[in-house]
Amino acid sequence: MMLAGLLSCAAGIASAEVTVRFVDAERYADVGASDAERGRNLTVLERHLRMAMAQCVAEDERLTVTVREVDLAGDIDWSRSSAVELRVLREVSWPRIELEYALIDAGGQTVVQGREQVSDMNYLAHSARARSARETLPYERLMLENWAASRLCRPPR
Repeated sequence: MMLAGLLSCAAGIASAEVTVRFVDAERYADVGASDAERGRNLTVLERHLRMAMAQCVAEDERLTVTVREVDLAGDIDWSRSSAVELRVLREVSWPRIELEYALIDAGGQTVVQGREQVSDMNYLAHSARARSARETLPYERLMLENWAASRLCRPPR
């Protein structure tokens, strides 16, 4: 399947090691309507995860993130023509991503780890900032940036 190539991805940011894996992506609640859109959205989500977390990982640390579930902001309006996919944003359709993470220091010690459902119930309050970004999945990017800053980033030593 087209998603198979996206299920395990790794790359370095500076000399820090960040690994992002998508597990059972074909079973996610909402990553898009078509295979092509799902593939694009997983690629964008991986980029958003890497960028949000890169600021929190020191050069000699390793971070692994396993994405277990994705439900994008909004819902697809199936009442429209199937030729054009329309995603409708409502207060009750906030973005949610369930993930596991582990940050390991240079000595092999776990700095922080956990499994959480990251969500932003107030995502529409950020709509002006998200719309001005002119990018794919801006609500998810903002949600992941805020989460990474609160969970992974440590004060300077």
